[in-house]
Amino acid sequence: YIVTSNSLGIDAMSKNCISCHDGSIGSVVELKAGSWRHRENFIKFDKGGMHPIGMNYEKARLENHKAALKPISMVDKRIRFFGNMNKVGCGSCHNPFSRKKNKLVLPNIGSKLCFACHNM
Repeated sequence: YIVTSNSLGIDAMSKNCISCHDGSIGSVVELKAGSWRHRENFIKFDKGGMHPIGMNYEKARLENHKAALKPISMVDKRIRFFGNMNKVGCGSCHNPFSRKKNKLVLPNIGSKLCFACHNM
């Protein structure tokens, strides 16, 4: 996990996820907005395997044209955003109670989950 913004925090669910999945134990550490490394090239469009969490979706859509984000009103409703700033979190794509592969909120066959937010 790489912090990219000291001014933005992340949601409680993401903190819980990272507290175990970063290889350490302890959720007391205050985590800020940043990028989570899933693994190398976890999707063909992302050669670094990184995905941001804690960022304001709509602000990113307007400022980062490379991400090719859809307006939030067009995003599949199964994808959650957190807080009044509509932040992306681990729970945007993952549900710890899901029976789908990788605990995803919807199947990613044909990158369907990725295309729920991104116009690629």
